[in-house]
Amino acid sequence: MRFASLLIAALPAAAQAEGARIVFDCQIVSRCDAAGACTPATTMQRFNLTPRDRAADGSGSYSISYDEIEAEAQAPDGLRLFRWREGDRDRQTLLLNDDSNATWHRLRDGDAAKTSIEFLRCEILQ
Repeated sequence: MRFASLLIAALPAAAQAEGARIVFDCQIVSRCDAAGACTPATTMQRFNLTPRDRAADGSGSYSISYDEIEAEAQAPDGLRLFRWREGDRDRQTLLLNDDSNATWHRLRDGDAAKTSIEFLRCEILQ
């Protein structure tokens, strides 16, 4: 819980307001497949999170968008873990490990070729 408090405190005042968007600009530094084989990566990824129904600790529901994707995400543990689906056979989590590192897990039921874990280095933009 301390991490969520630190993250909220680190956000600019405008981003702490109800309904304010949170933007994470991340570089994917490593990508691992379902078999555990990892390769270095240099892809950039931006996550936009817009609170829909958020508690004071940051827990609640968010709209998450990245690339051309928009989904409804849940943050059950404050601003540390976000989980969402792109469809019935898809599950994803974004775990903020500390103030600059995150892990993005994408699980595609029945399609191991599209299941991955990506290690990210992120910066909070707003």
